Amino acid sequence: MRAAVYFLFILPLLVNAPLEVYFIDSVLKYRFKNRKLAYITASIISVTTAVISLVFCVDTTGRIVITLPYDLISIAASLCILVMMLVNMKEKFWIKIVVFFLSASMLDTFFHIFTASREIIYSSLTVKTHVLRVVALLVIAVLMTLLEIGIFILIDKIRSKHDDTPLPIRYLLAFFLVVELFEVVFALQTTEYSYSTEYDVMDFSSLNSSQLAMLIFT
Repeated sequence: MRAAVYFLFILPLLVNAPLEVYFIDSVLKYRFKNRKLAYITASIISVTTAVISLVFCVDTTGRIVITLPYDLISIAASLCILVMMLVNMKEKFWIKIVVFFLSASMLDTFFHIFTASREIIYSSLTVKTHVLRVVALLVIAVLMTLLEIGIFILIDKIRSKHDDTPLPIRYLLAFFLVVELFEVVFALQTTEYSYSTEYDVMDFSSLNSSQLAMLIFT
């Protein structure tokens, strides 16, 4: 069961960098000059950040403790993507900056939406036993991640058939506003969750999936 907790902890880190590259390169169509190198680099970044996070955020008893290094590692991973865009993309400098920040913000919004959706699904289950709770949470987390990736792939396929060119900045801004507005509306329709200050992460009876997803373990 401990492995399941660790996997849930690093799952966003394993997905974020490659997904951000795919979103920029294939969904928004701001192509990298060397696409293969971009995806390989993103994969290396994701694995590296996941390993480093486990090293810094797991104490000697095996509990996950969110500390400052986790935030710094996440920021460093994002900066690596930005540097890769600056070096491995033909667009103007200001366009790269705008695309990076808007895409990062939208992906963060998507993450919160899918996390909330996962919590709604998980909360509706009547699973009581420890093992089944762990399995249910793990399955839902993986399925929601695959759903997010699947939606991006679908958008990529549709755009490739009709308009395989970079999304103009004005449309990108409009897309950004729509996504942010949707998050606000979605948030108003979902339940607010409060978190205690201390949990035993190996005791799933005291945790819900939202608490795990937000990585609030002390």
